[in-house]
Amino acid sequence: MNQSIVKRMAFVLAMGLLTGGAEMVVAEDVRKAGGVKNAGNAGETGKVGGVVGWRTDGTGMYEQAEPALSWSTRDNVAWATDVSGWSNSTPVVVGDRIFVCSEPSMLVCLDRESGRVLWQQSNDLIDTVPAGEVEVVKQQLADAQAMMAAQVEAEGQLNRIRRQLRRNKDDEALKAKSEALGQEIAGYEKKLGALNKFRRPRTHDTNGYSSPTPVSDGEFVYALFGNGVAACYDMAGNRQWIRQVESVTAGWGQSSSPALVDGVLVLLINQLHGLDAATGETNWTVPSHQNWGTPVAVKIDGRDIVITPTGQVIEPTTGELLATNIGKLHYAAPTVIGNVVYFIEKKSVAVRLGFDDDGTLSVDELWFADVKGSRHYSSPIVHGGLIYAISREGAFTLLESSTGKIVYEKSLDFEGGTNAVYPSVTLAGGYIFLTGEAGKTMVIKPGRTWQLVSTNQLEKPLRGSPVFDQTYGYFRSGHKLYCVENVKTAGR
Repeated sequence: MNQSIVKRMAFVLAMGLLTGGAEMVVAEDVRKAGGVKNAGNAGETGKVGGVVGWRTDGTGMYEQAEPALSWSTRDNVAWATDVSGWSNSTPVVVGDRIFVCSEPSMLVCLDRESGRVLWQQSNDLIDTVPAGEVEVVKQQLADAQAMMAAQVEAEGQLNRIRRQLRRNKDDEALKAKSEALGQEIAGYEKKLGALNKFRRPRTHDTNGYSSPTPVSDGEFVYALFGNGVAACYDMAGNRQWIRQVESVTAGWGQSSSPALVDGVLVLLINQLHGLDAATGETNWTVPSHQNWGTPVAVKIDGRDIVITPTGQVIEPTTGELLATNIGKLHYAAPTVIGNVVYFIEKKSVAVRLGFDDDGTLSVDELWFADVKGSRHYSSPIVHGGLIYAISREGAFTLLESSTGKIVYEKSLDFEGGTNAVYPSVTLAGGYIFLTGEAGKTMVIKPGRTWQLVSTNQLEKPLRGSPVFDQTYGYFRSGHKLYCVENVKTAGR
């Protein structure tokens, strides 16, 4: 990492501590209404009393939608709203509201019909401080700004030297420099004391702090950010609780989205946490390897369970570990159809889950498959007996869901080199949508042969998965949220 990037990161980490606590922006009609109309009744994207979150229900399938098949930044756009920052999160449609995140820690609520911002709330570390102490802490952070920036720069130097030492283990000069930097950093930490907890964790520029997607039960909306802060709001933007659950330790940042089940908010940060959704208090914590995919909450034989990307199966109300190592994903999320769980990446596996009469969880491995591509940031679609998967390089693979047999493979032309595809595969109506980081979406017909319908372009970066509802599609592109409309169908 060059010096200019290190200095920029130091500035961001130091100055970012003071950006929280911004006054909540609330549209007048929300103040008067006091909440959301017909919460949870979002047509295709939500059922009354249902939970709506990442990829809506985790499958990314909107079979009743009637989407537009062609669009651009000008064509078939019902509205496009600048939400003052980019984000990799997926839009969440709840009744007449849409929730999105924005860098670095903003939760934004928009009117679904017009795209107007109704309210937005900051969720930075300073926002976890009691109101009476905020100004004192802000002054302390301002006074410590130079020291914190120096600490960040020293940490960057130490990381570079440690990488060099992995290649040159016997280099005494590097060892000495590493030890000196470690002592320098320890000195900063001692002087800063309690202020250390207000430093944003390190992250990658591509990931940022707002990659996790919010989740809602139609009455409240819950958000998690890459600073380890989780928060709950009602539909009018009134904060119910906010806290830092734990500080993210992965140097590449946090992207796992929260799951909500049985009144428990499940968060995968460094460990897996089950929070009381009403209060934010921790009910249980289970050791879990930090990966970037999202845990999914599903019903198996009528029982609620949570499945993590690393193959843990959890009982959500108690945190009881029902099974481990049933599959493993590094970046994507498990896809569950019926009782079958698909872990799709380079080394893929499908397993069938079921509960025996005595309540014991059974796990049956169905098949293993090697899938083309070095990494799969994108989660697949399982539909009509087929699995549609795409790697970060744009290697598209079609598999049989019952056997894992590869039907065909195709290299797709998405800009971005080795990191061209982040959004998950999506089905809307009778079509499959494949979207790349540079804003391109390919629309294809489902089936055992490749049939391209159209290619469409929006702004970059576009890393969040698209969401569809009736004749509308929502894309988090650049600093905007786009609402793409099937005008022909909507006007019939």
